[in-house]
Amino acid sequence: MDSQDSFKKDLAVGNLIEEVVLRRIKSKYPCAIRIVSKCSLYDIWIPEIGKSVEVKYDNKSSETKNIIVEVWMYNKPSGLLSSSADYWVFRDKDTFLWITLDKLKELVILSKERWVDLTFKGDTNSKRVYFIKRSLIEENAITTL
Repeated sequence: MDSQDSFKKDLAVGNLIEEVVLRRIKSKYPCAIRIVSKCSLYDIWIPEIGKSVEVKYDNKSSETKNIIVEVWMYNKPSGLLSSSADYWVFRDKDTFLWITLDKLKELVILSKERWVDLTFKGDTNSKRVYFIKRSLIEENAITTL
């Protein structure tokens, strides 16, 4: 599979995961909508409470015990440094982990990890990412909005 095919597959899976998260949110907040845009500041808007959600899919985090948090790509802030989402949801094979943006930023800082520049399968450019211990996210996760 070439990088273009890999990107398309990852994008399709990401879209599916966003839809699953949206359905869960809609069970409590029926007006919630998914923002479908390449440059959105978040993936889901919940007008009833004026809050937003960023959805990330990391299939390998249950195996690696780390969650990847992107901060830089294309020579500019991305991911954590560009998102305005109030909440982030990390999805792996089995679990949805919900965390506030402020708590996630705090965990990245307090983890004392160094960023790593990597080019992931399907990407054409490197990303600057942090590998945050999954257990840290789990310990600080929220259970509901």
